[in-house]
Amino acid sequence: MSITKNLGTDESAIGPFVNGLITAVAFGGVVSSAGSTDSGVLMVAIGMGIASAVFALADFLRRPSVLLFDGMAILLLFPAIASFVNGVCGNGVATPLRWTALALLLAVAALTAAASFITLHKPFRFGVGVALLGAVEALVAVTTFLTYGTTSDMVILAVMVPTAFVLGLLVIRLPQVVTGLAAVALGLHAVYTSTLDGTCGGNAAGLMVILLYCGAYFATRAVAGPFSGRRRL
Repeated sequence: MSITKNLGTDESAIGPFVNGLITAVAFGGVVSSAGSTDSGVLMVAIGMGIASAVFALADFLRRPSVLLFDGMAILLLFPAIASFVNGVCGNGVATPLRWTALALLLAVAALTAAASFITLHKPFRFGVGVALLGAVEALVAVTTFLTYGTTSDMVILAVMVPTAFVLGLLVIRLPQVVTGLAAVALGLHAVYTSTLDGTCGGNAAGLMVILLYCGAYFATRAVAGPFSGRRRL
């Protein structure tokens, strides 16, 4: 079955890799902001990379892994929202604009879920929790780019409102698309902030977490893949 056919179903077309990546980066950001040691965060990233590879290789673990990542994402959602509205990585974007984008994201997602329920479509798909967390993390990345790219409130509003609307709509309808977009945004955000002064959490919450997670994931796949017969991501 092709990816385009899978995008609208409960079966993840992207796999545990993206779900684990988003969760690992969010966890790294929360723990780093709480003052924990970087080494602990990095070890968690390695562990999650190994776990995600195991989930991807074992068919019977794929569905439980989605539920696990969704549960973790819901817990990490509240710190991610706090980071976004407090402007940790987007202090050049006015607080009312951040609240507006967040409210729009959540409102559109809620209305889309309600509409899907009323029309007897599936309002809640597996992966919605990770997609919602990824949407908030994507907004954090966008505010960071806007903070260092422009000071015009009109430009910021013109970017933030459509972004929040589209993410809110897709979180319910196509959560896998949101997780994919969020993963790309997190990668760009990590590379970008690594060139700054570290006010956005530094490498522990960004680039190093992503690199170690990916390294652990693909190393585990390379070692265990031949025994499982699985070749895809």
